[in-house]
Amino acid sequence: EAVARPHICFVSMSLYPILTASAEIEFAGGGEVQQAILAKMLRADGFRVSVLTADHGQPDVVECDGVQIHRVPSPGRRGIKGLRFIHPLITDVVAGLSRIDPDIVYYRVAGFRAAAAAWYARTHGKRFVYACASDREFQGRDVSRLPRRDEWLFRMALGTADAVLVQNMRQQELLKANFGREAVVLPNCYTEPGAGRAEHAGPIVWVGTFKPVKRPELFIDLARHFPSRKFVMVGGADNINDPGQAFHRRMRACRKKGSA
Repeated sequence: EAVARPHICFVSMSLYPILTASAEIEFAGGGEVQQAILAKMLRADGFRVSVLTADHGQPDVVECDGVQIHRVPSPGRRGIKGLRFIHPLITDVVAGLSRIDPDIVYYRVAGFRAAAAAWYARTHGKRFVYACASDREFQGRDVSRLPRRDEWLFRMALGTADAVLVQNMRQQELLKANFGREAVVLPNCYTEPGAGRAEHAGPIVWVGTFKPVKRPELFIDLARHFPSRKFVMVGGADNINDPGQAFHRRMRACRKKGSA
C-alpha cells in the first residue's frame, strides 16, 4: 500500500503575487521566487502543498496550479500597541497553520514570524524546516541587523528547527561554527522552458533587488575591469526598505559612470 506523502505548508507573507503571477507585484524577492518554484515542483511530484500568505486582496482560500493559498487576515488596528507583533501578527499565523494542519512547515528568511511557524510545529507534533536566505543570518548580531526582539525570536525558532536548508557551503559552515548545527545544502534553482546552454562569450548578468546587502556595486566594479565584455543588471528598487529609491538611484548613477 502506497504511503501518502506529507502535507507541506510554506509560510511567506509576500509569496501570493509571485505564486499567482499577479500583474500587481509590489515586491519580488529571490526568497519568494525560490519558494514559488519549490511549491510547484513539490506539488507536481505528488505532495500536498499549501501556502499561508498575507492579505493581498485575495479571497480566504485560492488554488493555483494545485497549491492551496490561505490568507492571513490584515492586522488592521487589532491588538495592543507595542504588542501587535504577538497579537495579531504571530497569533494569526499560528491560527492559520492550525486550520491548514500541515505535516511540515517551511519558513524562509530570518524574522519574528519564524517563531510562529516553529511554535505551531512544536505544539502540534509537526515538523519545522527553516531555509536560510543569506549568510548574515548565521553571523553576529551586528551583521544580521534585526531588531533585538526579532533576533531573539528568530534564534529561538532556529534552535527548534527539525532541519535547516542552506544555499551554499559557506552558510553550512557558518551554521556549524556559530550554532553547532548541521545543514542540508539546497542550491537555488530556476525553471525556464526551452533553456539552453549559455555562450562563454555572452553577456554577464546580475539579477536581484537593489539593496546594500546584495552589494551590486561590486558587479559594477567588475564591469569596469572588463570593458570588452557586456554586463547586464536586471532588478528593481527595494520599495519596502528604501521607499525613496535612494540606493537604486545611486547604483544607476554608478552604472552610468562605468560600462555595466
